[in-house]
This record gives sequence, C-alpha cells and structure tokens, in this order.
Amino acid sequence: MAVLIDTDKCDGCQDCEAICPTGAIRVTGGKAVADPARCLCCGACVRECLAGALTLPKEDMGNGK
Repeated sequence: MAVLIDTDKCDGCQDCEAICPTGAIRVTGGKAVADPARCLCCGACVRECLAGALTLPKEDMGNGK
C-alpha cells in the first residue's frame, strides 16, 4: 500500500519527494509517483503537500506503519 496521489492536484513541486524518509516518492513528468514497495504510509508527504494532492489510504490513516 502507498500514499494516494491525485495527479490533477499535484503541481510537481517536489516537496513530497524531499520529505519522504524512504525515498518512495519521485516526481516524474511533473507529477508525484509513489513506490508501494518503499512507502511506509507515515504521512510525512501528506503533511508537506500544500496542494492537497496526497492522502493516506483509509486503512493506514494514523497507523504510521
């Protein structure tokens, strides 16, 4: 499971990429892409995204697994 990305809202600012502790998010073609194998669903990127493009999957909300 990985953070959910609304590509319509993503502006490609790379803030999520910079804050991700595992390097699970990369901005490619001007949009964020998450690697589910590396994403911990910790929420760091969600809090950093000023565009509101990132959300945690419902089953992971608040778990920080």
